[in-house]
Amino acid sequence: IAVVDLKGGLGNQIFQLAFALNLQSTTMLTYIDTHFYSLKSSPFPRDLEINPTDLGLKTLKIKTNKIFSTLLEEGDTFTQEDYKTINRFVGYYQDFDYMNKYKDFIKNKLNLNSQSLHKNRVAIHIRKTDYESINQDLPNSYYSQALDNLSKISKSIELDIYTDSSEIDLDNS
Repeated sequence: IAVVDLKGGLGNQIFQLAFALNLQSTTMLTYIDTHFYSLKSSPFPRDLEINPTDLGLKTLKIKTNKIFSTLLEEGDTFTQEDYKTINRFVGYYQDFDYMNKYKDFIKNKLNLNSQSLHKNRVAIHIRKTDYESINQDLPNSYYSQALDNLSKISKSIELDIYTDSSEIDLDNS
C-alpha cells in the first residue's frame, strides 16, 4: 500500500499526483493523503486545487505515522525493494520523468485537451507570498519580460494567470 502526502499549491500537487500515478502503475494500492489542506495553522496555507479522485486516485486523511511500515521521504534513496506493507511517501517529487509520463493522462482527466480550448492560450504561474518570505521570489520584471516575449510570438495570446498574491503590478515593473 502506498500513501502519498498531497501538500502545497497547484504545481506541487501536479507533481505529487504524477508520482502517485506512477506508484499506482506498479500495482501498488495507492491513496492520496489530503490532511494538509485541513490543517488550521500552516505557514503557507494552500487550497486543494486538483481533486485526486478526478484522476482515479482514492483519498484519505491520516495525521500520524504510527500505522506505516515505512516512511519514505523525498531525497531519500529508495527502490521498490525498500517498500514494506504500508508505505508513506512524503515530498514534492518534482520529477519531470513522472510529469512527462502522466501529463497527457492528467490533461485528459482535467479536460485540458478540450477542442473548445483556444490554441493561443497560455497559463502563467506567478508565485509570490511564500517565495518572498524565503527570499526566492522573482521580480515582477521577470514576468513582464516573459509577457513581452509571448507578445512577439503572437498578438492574440489569451492568458490564464495563477497566483497566490493580490499585489502584482506587471505594468509598473
